[in-house]
Amino acid sequence: MNTIYKNYLYVFLISTLIIFILVISTNRLIDPYSFFYEPTKQEFNFLKPYIPTTRAKALAILKIRPKTIILGSSRTESGVDPNHALWDLQPVFNAAFGGADIYDSFYFLKHANSTGELKKAVIMVDFFMFNAQRKMYKEENYEFLELIEKQSELFKFETLKYLISLQTIGDSFKTLMNKDLTNELNVDYGLRKVPQVTFPYSKFISTESAFYKVHYHNFKTQNSYQDNQKAFEWIIDFSIENNIDLSIGISPIHARLLEVLYVKGHQEEFENWKRNLIQILELKKGRNLQNKVNIYDFSGFNTYTSEAIPNKENKEDIQTNMEWYLEPSHYKKSLGNKIIERLLTEEDNSKNSFGIKLNKDNIEEHLVKIQNERELWKNKFPQYSKEIHSLKQH
Repeated sequence: MNTIYKNYLYVFLISTLIIFILVISTNRLIDPYSFFYEPTKQEFNFLKPYIPTTRAKALAILKIRPKTIILGSSRTESGVDPNHALWDLQPVFNAAFGGADIYDSFYFLKHANSTGELKKAVIMVDFFMFNAQRKMYKEENYEFLELIEKQSELFKFETLKYLISLQTIGDSFKTLMNKDLTNELNVDYGLRKVPQVTFPYSKFISTESAFYKVHYHNFKTQNSYQDNQKAFEWIIDFSIENNIDLSIGISPIHARLLEVLYVKGHQEEFENWKRNLIQILELKKGRNLQNKVNIYDFSGFNTYTSEAIPNKENKEDIQTNMEWYLEPSHYKKSLGNKIIERLLTEEDNSKNSFGIKLNKDNIEEHLVKIQNERELWKNKFPQYSKEIHSLKQH
């Protein structure tokens, strides 16, 4: 009897060991989260379907070794094309991602510079990236970038946990079977391809409501435990110290969404935020005038951001595609191309407030011009203004 139990026990232990070895071997071979830095098969994109975007882009930076890096939020990720013909320092990689804040941009700038190839950085900043209430800064959240650079994650408990995880084995087989090359994570040097919105008016209304009720609620650039403008200072300091040409752009949200920000009561804070960026930039540039560090404002009520949206009475099948915007928060690559042209050609844009190069001498005049353009926009689109103000009643 004891012999039978012993045999069962041996079979159980051996079977368990075999399964354990198979799980580890499969996860190690397919490596769905790219923990082992080895080239994938040709049919796999470097952004595997089940790897977090931040990790995927961090690995891609080490592989591509870009001379130019693009940073920012999802607006930048889908709007600024790293394959545009005007980029002079190639390869170019778009390291922007959804939900990124200004701290994310700083650490990914450092990561890109670790390759020793980086010469230029373009950072498209958004007001909400400086919201200290949205995400608490913790330095340890960025340890994975340093570990990736050193290829030392194999010895981390997190890596070993993934190797023996049933979730990982499932993702390994899904990765192996994945044939969908149109997956949203399949990108071209980091550019995220976004389909055209089929019913823009509805998307505008829902997005504006979300920003009024959620994204612009309890908005503060600093609080008792962090000041997000510090990370902006770090970016400038790091660029100057490492001889990186830095172009900073204030993203062009649609005029309707900017009006939401004003109606929510953040106009003064938004304008002071711009003033603070200029003040920080001017102080830092004084240390090294040889280095190119410039800031451009693409926001406001200008020709592009004031694009009319489809009429709400239109049937979905006759909704016209917008030229510059997917919805009020995200601009199309067509407008991103205008941003690239402005940043790289230094074309004089004084007749249009889109892409004005800001400094301490013109910031006040520029803010007044935007306010005047706002009044013109409200007169031209009174229904838009009425719709935005109605948000206060809900």
